[in-house]
Amino acid sequence: MQLNFLARHSLKTRFTLTTMAIFLASLWSLSFYASFELRRDMQEGLGAQQFTVASLLAQHIDERLSERLAWLRLVAQEIDAEQMQSLPALQSRLDSHPILATEFNDGLMILNASGLSLADAPRSADRTGRTHPHLTSMKFAMAQDRSSVGQAYLDPRHGVPMIDMAAPVHDANGLIIGAVVGLTQLNKPSFLSEVTVNRYGRTGRYLLLEPGQRRVIAATDTKRVMEQLPAAGVFPALDRFINGFQGSQVFTNSRGQEVLVSHVAVPSTGWIISAVLPTAEAFAPIRAMQQRTVYATLLLTLLAGVLTWWLARRQLAPVLDTVRALSHYKPEQNAELDLPPNAPGEIGEMVQAFTTLLTALAERNQALLAQQDMLSRTEALAHLGSWEWDLESDTVTWSDELFQLFRLDPAKGAPTFGQQLRMYTQQDALRLKEAVDRARYYAIPFEVELHTLRRDGSQRYYLARGEAQRDAKSVVRKLVGSIQDITELKQVQETLQRSFIALQNVLQTTLDGFLRFDRRGLVLQVNPAYCAMSGYTQDELLQMSVLDLEATDKPEEVAARMVHLYKTGRQQFETRHRRKDGSLWDVEASLTANAGSGGEIFAFLRDVSDRKLAQLRLEMAANVFSHAHEGISITDIEGNILNVNDTFSQITGYSRGEVIGKNTRLLQSDRQDAAFYQALWKALLINGHWSGEIWNRRKNGEVYPALLTISAVRDERGVTRQYVTLFSDISVRKAIEEQVRQLAFFDPLTNLPNRRLLTDRLAQILLVNKRSEHFGAVVFLDLDNFKPLNDTHGHGVGDMLLIEVASRLKSCVREMDTVARLGGDEFVVVLSELDATLDASKTQALAVAEKIRDSLSQVYRLQPDAATQTPADQPIEHHCTASVGVAVFEPGQTDQDAILHHADQAMYRAKEAGRNRVVLGENPT
Repeated sequence: MQLNFLARHSLKTRFTLTTMAIFLASLWSLSFYASFELRRDMQEGLGAQQFTVASLLAQHIDERLSERLAWLRLVAQEIDAEQMQSLPALQSRLDSHPILATEFNDGLMILNASGLSLADAPRSADRTGRTHPHLTSMKFAMAQDRSSVGQAYLDPRHGVPMIDMAAPVHDANGLIIGAVVGLTQLNKPSFLSEVTVNRYGRTGRYLLLEPGQRRVIAATDTKRVMEQLPAAGVFPALDRFINGFQGSQVFTNSRGQEVLVSHVAVPSTGWIISAVLPTAEAFAPIRAMQQRTVYATLLLTLLAGVLTWWLARRQLAPVLDTVRALSHYKPEQNAELDLPPNAPGEIGEMVQAFTTLLTALAERNQALLAQQDMLSRTEALAHLGSWEWDLESDTVTWSDELFQLFRLDPAKGAPTFGQQLRMYTQQDALRLKEAVDRARYYAIPFEVELHTLRRDGSQRYYLARGEAQRDAKSVVRKLVGSIQDITELKQVQETLQRSFIALQNVLQTTLDGFLRFDRRGLVLQVNPAYCAMSGYTQDELLQMSVLDLEATDKPEEVAARMVHLYKTGRQQFETRHRRKDGSLWDVEASLTANAGSGGEIFAFLRDVSDRKLAQLRLEMAANVFSHAHEGISITDIEGNILNVNDTFSQITGYSRGEVIGKNTRLLQSDRQDAAFYQALWKALLINGHWSGEIWNRRKNGEVYPALLTISAVRDERGVTRQYVTLFSDISVRKAIEEQVRQLAFFDPLTNLPNRRLLTDRLAQILLVNKRSEHFGAVVFLDLDNFKPLNDTHGHGVGDMLLIEVASRLKSCVREMDTVARLGGDEFVVVLSELDATLDASKTQALAVAEKIRDSLSQVYRLQPDAATQTPADQPIEHHCTASVGVAVFEPGQTDQDAILHHADQAMYRAKEAGRNRVVLGENPT
């Protein structure tokens, strides 16, 4: 895209400036790149060279330090503990090494472990007998047990910069007892003079830095000795070297001078040798070359501009002539276009293209006029007019048809949007404004139905549509749309709508179901009645096919039925549909095919399940009534018999003709009193049914038990109209129940209560005694010589004896007492409601027990039968006694096991005492 400031100039100027801009940007970029690369290469070479020089100087200083530390160690090794006690000997030892005084320009000292100077060389220094706490090398040597170099400091006596070196002195046991210290003044010639006297280049310099104290300890400029460097964080480039970086770097120092600096560390001390060279001197050789490059670039720029201007003017001259000719051409005058003749190459092609384009535009203009005329006629026929609203100029444009629709004069122009709002009702105007605002601000198309009230009182309805048009920046610039007069269409729609609403009201309120589906069976419409009958919601049914609802017919049968339906136009049949819960229901379907609406089918569906069920129930009831195994009678509300089945006659002995019209009291027996029948009728009237056992009488007078069920038959209002009675003869069942009861609670041999019934009877007696506060007793007895009888005459005779014992026991007690057989020859007698006192109760219990013992000790005359081993004509006489135990229990006693246990223990004591006697046991508590 062209720049805005170039758009105002001619093509020639834009071409020239654009070409020059590209050329110059490339040329100057190349020039600057070459200059930058030259400087970078120069910097790398000089930096490497400078780093090498600094490394050699650092190595030289490290060697000088190592030599001096070695000399100090040599002197320290010559001193022992004895010499440390003799000051003359120490002084003599120092004087014997005069060379050391030349290596350390401020002399040497020997100090003891407390830092006191014991000897000094030269002696003129007057340091003997003083302590020197500022000597950090001695502290390092004493702490690390090795020769060390101290930190630079100002001498406290003379204020001169100094550094010190020390080597520890050991005794015979290896303990440190002192140190030999060498001192060097930094402002005098020393082994560091190579740093101070030499200069790197013409303006360069060397610096020896102590990173720990951030201090200069030697420099080409001696004024900088002991200079304190900036604190950490002030000068990041310096911090980088202090933190251990070794190499070369260009930066601007604290004095504002750009320098090339190389830093190398001295290994033995961590000092930093810094070689500094200003970039003005370092890059001086390439400055002249960079200037010549700039001059050459300027010259090439000037030549390129002139040549580009000349070439653009020459090559674009035909184009400019063509532009001038086109700007003066007026198509409506049908004048010939005066273009440059025989224009070369692309220019000729462009001229020919313009000619072709103008011809096409003329033809398109004619076609556009024809289309506009056709559009006007179409709008008139459709009562449809178009409009356009330019939002920037707030200009509204209407087509001719719109003026006709609203009976406005086109000469006065289209009304503004605000004026148009006043043409509609207030409510419609508000809806139109909201729709237009959404289109203006959110580009949302709209379609709004409006109506107006004309001066003559007639109403007209319009359908307004519109949408937004955006520019290239997606900004809404104008709204376009149409307005159509839909008054006649609206009237037709309202008529159809009223008819449709009436039809829908019928479908919504009818009790029959309604379905509308297409040829494929897909449901298109359903009414609430069918939803209620099927259990599906309307949305669910609209997703289904009638085949999903059909439960009986196969798909091919349904298809055949549809073919027949389309032939005849209507059909009625019965089928079954499946509800949502899976249940089936009977349907009476009335179908009508509408061939004019794509073959849609209208189906009215009636639920005939109740009718089918009622019919089935009638059939089933008749079948059950005739073939039921129970007797059935139907009576009116007074109990008069209306109908009976065959089983009724079989059970009662009465024929159907004998009982019709008779009251059911005909069947009553005397087993239940009037209160029973009153309770029966009361329950029947309240609950509507009664079920239970009753004693009836047959025609022959026989009384029999019956299981009877009476149910009331009510109408739809809940009024009882009839009673249905079902009954069956349960005589056999009663007999079986009695037999089962006898087997469950009585001993089959003696017909006495067994252990289970004894438990129930004893529990009842305990409750009775508790209420009456009377004592009771348990008599436990066992036959003494029963086994010999069995062994001699067999079990049959033994059973006869047991039956006789049971008979004698029952004759000895009251009717309220209980006699039970536990098994074998063991029997229990429970005596209830004895006296209210313990002593009297014991007396009563012992009297009964003695009576039992005496009765059982009488002779038994047993008549055997064929089942015994003894001949039947020879009676057997047998003497049998019993051992009897008695336990009296209190009124509040509840533990049956304890009572029986005490009676059993008493019985065993009777056997142990010689048998055939009664023993009273302890009272169970």
